[in-house]
Amino acid sequence: MVAAGLVTADGFENLRALLDPSGAPDREARAASVPPRTGRWALLRHTGAAPDGHAEAFARQLLSRWGVVFRDAAYKETLAPPWRDLLVSLRRMEARGEIRGGRFVDAYLGEQFALPEALDLLRAVRRKAAAS
Repeated sequence: MVAAGLVTADGFENLRALLDPSGAPDREARAASVPPRTGRWALLRHTGAAPDGHAEAFARQLLSRWGVVFRDAAYKETLAPPWRDLLVSLRRMEARGEIRGGRFVDAYLGEQFALPEALDLLRAVRRKAAAS
């Protein structure tokens, strides 16, 4: 639950006790040997809304990393905001003329967005492949 971001603790002793209960070999011995948890656990609440600017900053990071961004690529990022939030930011960036929208990678459906530099590289690769 900690790794999924559902709970947190005020210290590491709680987590250490769960991960390594003094190397006890079986379940009963392990349960008996777990030291008392000296910290507090807290449930994290998710509002579903990302902080302002987070989606655009993440979209910029994806664009600088991959050059072309589409839904399937964004799903591979574990910390990515929901695609709908990224899509709003990407469309805004396209409207400002910072990036281009279109269909650049044939194997994937849906909206795709790319940096102008990435498009130049994709065109060069396509021309080179056609010339070969």
